[in-house]
Amino acid sequence: MSLPPFTVAEIEERLDEFFMDLNDESIQHLASLDIQTQDRLLELIAKGAATSHGLGYQFGLRLPRAVDLMDLETIEIWLNQAIDVFDRKGLYSAIEKLDELESVAKHAEDKLTGIAFDDISNILEPFITGLSGRRLKLDTAKHWYTDTETLYLPSMLNHFATTEDNFALYKCIAVHQWAQNRFGTWRIDLIDIISNYDQPEKALHWFHALEAVRLDYCIQRELPGIFREMMRLTEAAEQAVLIHQLTDYAEQLAHKHCSVEHTISLLQQLYNHEP
Repeated sequence: MSLPPFTVAEIEERLDEFFMDLNDESIQHLASLDIQTQDRLLELIAKGAATSHGLGYQFGLRLPRAVDLMDLETIEIWLNQAIDVFDRKGLYSAIEKLDELESVAKHAEDKLTGIAFDDISNILEPFITGLSGRRLKLDTAKHWYTDTETLYLPSMLNHFATTEDNFALYKCIAVHQWAQNRFGTWRIDLIDIISNYDQPEKALHWFHALEAVRLDYCIQRELPGIFREMMRLTEAAEQAVLIHQLTDYAEQLAHKHCSVEHTISLLQQLYNHEP
């Protein structure tokens, strides 16, 4: 015979043990669960609070939604990701990670085929360092970009049905960001250049399209295996290949001596096209 669930008063008493307060909604939600689930979630709140009371509190606030979307194992993974971010970047970034709960839940549905940044960073980082000849740090961000010192990648990828393809996608994203550094994408003042256009966002769109084509050709010359992988994944995702979309311009960007200045020159021609 199973024990009855903890009452509101008993939950508050457990929270007091690690000096935690939660709002009434979260406590009432905990009180509605079976005792095994209650006990595990209270342990996780305590774990978050041991890292930071602010983190434990923010985790507890999001538990009603998290319980609707995730099993206990995934909830613990979600908390551990937030704790890891807290250790590296502090509370604000950890809260941003907690706010990704719906994304974490979605990826958990196919967790056997998805792959997390934490699982591949120790493989990718020496690979990228080997390409560049200097250490480039890897980190996660909502949007993929590089500041020339760090390559920012998604915290998890689950675009494809196999773990192997998702890992290959991580590698291709990282290589494309490495190529921006290696082949001089950021040797220009892009903000200054696009500000001269009537529609800077439109100019930025076409700059990225043209520069991606130029970098694709650079990667094809230096890393043909990675390039083939990029094309394979693009076709598997049923996405258009930019080189094929921008044929006239692609031919001009294919030369090995082509630089970002050539991209800027072609941008003036392409600007009149609608994105």
